Amino acid sequence: MPENIIFVDENDSLTGEMEKPETHQKTLLTLAVLVFSFISTYKLFLQKRSLGKYHSSGLWTKTAFTYSFPDASNEAAVMRRLKEEIGITLGNVTEIFHFIYKEQLENGLTAHEFDHVFVGFSEELPMLNPNEVSDFDYVETKYVLEHVELLPQNYTVWFKKIIDRVANEISMDNRIKKDRNINHKLFIRVMYVLFAPCAPIPKGVTAVSPYKKEKHLGKCYELARFDFRFERGLNNITADYSLNGNGSIKVVNRDYDFEKKIWKEAIGKAKFAGNEKVAMLKVSFFGPFYAGCKVIAIDPEYNYALVSGLSFDYLWIFSSEKINPSEINSLYREKAEKPGYKVSKILRNEHDN
Repeated sequence: MPENIIFVDENDSLTGEMEKPETHQKTLLTLAVLVFSFISTYKLFLQKRSLGKYHSSGLWTKTAFTYSFPDASNEAAVMRRLKEEIGITLGNVTEIFHFIYKEQLENGLTAHEFDHVFVGFSEELPMLNPNEVSDFDYVETKYVLEHVELLPQNYTVWFKKIIDRVANEISMDNRIKKDRNINHKLFIRVMYVLFAPCAPIPKGVTAVSPYKKEKHLGKCYELARFDFRFERGLNNITADYSLNGNGSIKVVNRDYDFEKKIWKEAIGKAKFAGNEKVAMLKVSFFGPFYAGCKVIAIDPEYNYALVSGLSFDYLWIFSSEKINPSEINSLYREKAEKPGYKVSKILRNEHDN
């Protein structure tokens, strides 16, 4: 039998109680708690909602969430739900703020909540309840902030509304902002542009097949691309590929920010999205967050590659050398123009180091 949950007014005063499904249908303001658990290195515990959840299934979100029940404190609700969802207890539990939001969900439901936000620390190993949680990871907050900004469709609506404020409230904001200033362009380029979300590539654009990954290992230079803000101010952009012991591909991206006069580097891993004979890859630079790219043209010796992103706005030409032969440039421009890329937008990248 479903338990009743509390609904309140905008001053957080109790106005009644009702079964949970009915509150979503009637858009009543319900009382709830959100929990953000960190480990000692200030990595945030993220959970991925079970695919069986009746809304927001399969999305990444905070450590735990629950509605408050009658005759129980918010703090008690925190501890209860942590045990129910991920099997841990939390130390130094602190409420840091509260907020109200109203948002349309799928299935004709509406979330209208007065949420109390708690943080705490735990080093315990989780024991996931598969009915609630399908996956988890510990991720540095700076990377969560970047990923939410670039791939918001991967996260629950309530998480997106407050993650910046959570970071600030726990006094990590100065460190995060400093790190983000240092790594921002490189991270954006890696996660969003070169390896854009696993969305369908534009119609008429197919991945190279058969593809031989061993021939594509080593260092390559980004010689040309479409213009977009994530790579402005960068040159000498390279990617270095090598095999890991488990068969995945180690990816080292490097570039030079000529405005700040600093070199930057990011290390990740790549896997094939499916058959290794098809040049469709997914890449991660932290945790379980993968994004995809396709090699859509390559020469027999694997010296020159044409790479596509998630739309006709993203295109790159890579080479094992700092200069492409003119016939390769012409050939790849023709290949790109045929399905609909506006090749007049292609810019050349400098490699002077």
